[in-house]
Amino acid sequence: MEQALARDQIRRRSPYWYGAPDHKIAPDEYSTVQRLARVWADNWFNDKEVTAWLALGVQSPGDAAGWRKQGFDATSAAAWLAIRVQSTSAAIFTAAGVTPAMLDTAYAMKGKALRGGKLTLQRALEHQDVTPEEICSELRRLGAIPRQRP
Repeated sequence: MEQALARDQIRRRSPYWYGAPDHKIAPDEYSTVQRLARVWADNWFNDKEVTAWLALGVQSPGDAAGWRKQGFDATSAAAWLAIRVQSTSAAIFTAAGVTPAMLDTAYAMKGKALRGGKLTLQRALEHQDVTPEEICSELRRLGAIPRQRP
């Protein structure tokens, strides 16, 4: 796990960083890597999982643990992370049968002007104009996802 975190540490260095050679970490960086490895391990992640989460840009073990708590691994969370959807919203969407591509659907808010004329469900969610539940309801109304039967 420390090797994966050390590679990530080297990758995220400033281009103006002066210290150890480009392929090695400095002693102060190594202490940071050890601390991070303990935190990731405390959240029950192995080195392969850490590598996958770091590749997606998830630096915090707490964030990765939040995704895992919602039932996602790095592979299944990738599409949601790419469009900047939070884990709780992604869990709601996944349970309703909503895919990330469906959030590109045009959305017209009742009583409000369109933002630049191109408001999508994703942008409405980003601006907190609508909740995940309202998006699921709108997609059901449009027929994009099947209606739930009682």
